[in-house]
Amino acid sequence: MEQFVSSAFVLVKSALDGQKYMLPPETNYERLYNFGRQMQILPLLYAGIENCAAELPAGLRERFEKFAVQAFLFSTKQWTLLQSVCAAFELGKIDYMPLKGTLLKELYPSPEMRMMSDADILIRVEQYPRIREIMIDLGFTENIESDHELFWKKNGFVIELHKRLIPSYNKDYYAYFGEGWQRAVRVSPDEYRYRMSDEDAYVYLLTHFAKHFRDGGIGPRHFIDFFVYRQKKELDAAYLDEQFDKLKLREFNDHLVTAIDWLFANGAPDSVSEYLLERICHSGPYGDSELRRISAALKDQKRSGSFAAGYRRRLFGRFFPPLAAMQSMYPALKHRPFLLPFFWVARWFSLVFLRHHTKEYYQRVFEKNERQVAAYENELKKIGLDYSFEHGEND
Repeated sequence: MEQFVSSAFVLVKSALDGQKYMLPPETNYERLYNFGRQMQILPLLYAGIENCAAELPAGLRERFEKFAVQAFLFSTKQWTLLQSVCAAFELGKIDYMPLKGTLLKELYPSPEMRMMSDADILIRVEQYPRIREIMIDLGFTENIESDHELFWKKNGFVIELHKRLIPSYNKDYYAYFGEGWQRAVRVSPDEYRYRMSDEDAYVYLLTHFAKHFRDGGIGPRHFIDFFVYRQKKELDAAYLDEQFDKLKLREFNDHLVTAIDWLFANGAPDSVSEYLLERICHSGPYGDSELRRISAALKDQKRSGSFAAGYRRRLFGRFFPPLAAMQSMYPALKHRPFLLPFFWVARWFSLVFLRHHTKEYYQRVFEKNERQVAAYENELKKIGLDYSFEHGEND
């Protein structure tokens, strides 16, 4: 692990436990600043710098401080907006369950330490007509819709309303969670807010992490969440192992815990934990674009039974995207789905007129050879991940 990345985790540890640690005199704080901004953990690094009384080059401390203040203001406004949505759902008798960062922020020493690009809430799809009215009344604007999320925006803030916990095309994980409500319990008889048990919430966090990791990567912010969560919660290890066995994630969780102990509890690393951290710290906050393309090829291979069949599947999907994908590109299809064949034709014309873009797309997406895909599959298996798709499954 590079020296500046090692220093970053020392600062994160200091921010979380309040202790002072010595950093190497050759620590590159400029790289730390850029790393922190890119990975959305700069408020944690700044708190660690303050705790450790680190000596920064002239002007750099002010840049750290300025960003941390901006993060604090953004977090405060974001939290206020989220509470207004939750209050409106209560008033409207709407069932809802906050997810991920909306819960994790409360576990950090200060909420602004855990940056959150958007707020995630699970809803019941059958209540969405009423929810749409509430969101519009609150001043939100309806944005795109994905397989499992409905996006709403207001003044630069994003609320993601989840139709389900896991995208349906991640069929192995979706089979376990379903829509997600079967593991939800009402907080109290007088409220419409739901929650999962601490164990089920952890299982969901790990599954979400594994989904992103195998689909192209995920950054250190989510990795740090696991350390914080495990520090704050008393978890039933036997129950977790039982659930992870069902999801085929037990080995992956074990490697993750080894990496956590290495960085935060003076544990001993192994080759797998070192590889895990290398991927986490060098794939960007939401993954690597090249790995995402290789991952897509691997997923299609798993669904289709061979690399060649997977290639044909991707090619077919390029020219005949499913209805949900076409509705995101052409909103008119939401109200007139029977027009799908005509919009396919319109899409073909756009591809013809954007010939240069299409050529680049083919070079990036389809020129993934079987050796690249096999190497990526072996890397995933090394850390306990795979795509447990049955041959012949449909999207």
